[in-house]
Amino acid sequence: MRFLVVGAGAVGGFVTARLLAAGHAVTVLARGAHLYAMRTSGLRLQDAQQDLETNRPMKLDAILGAVVELGQRAEVVMPRIEALLACMRVMDTPAHRVALQAVQLSA
Repeated sequence: MRFLVVGAGAVGGFVTARLLAAGHAVTVLARGAHLYAMRTSGLRLQDAQQDLETNRPMKLDAILGAVVELGQRAEVVMPRIEALLACMRVMDTPAHRVALQAVQLSA
């Protein structure tokens, strides 16, 4: 099946990547910075697990840190989100990455 995805932002890029992975023919309508990025670097779908596996820093502040900051500004208490952010930051340390690689090598 053939698809046309209009817009190559976060949602359009995600949909495009999943359709391509499923073997579909996909045309993307893009402009501006997204068009330039796809022409120069291709389409890449990244997530936190891939960041851990490829030893790239996770984008914690963009994902959870922004939520915590907004909550603090509005004086909303979010202990579970703050705890999750703290746990994820521990995982995003060089020592944890070395330990993760050691476990993967021994498996």
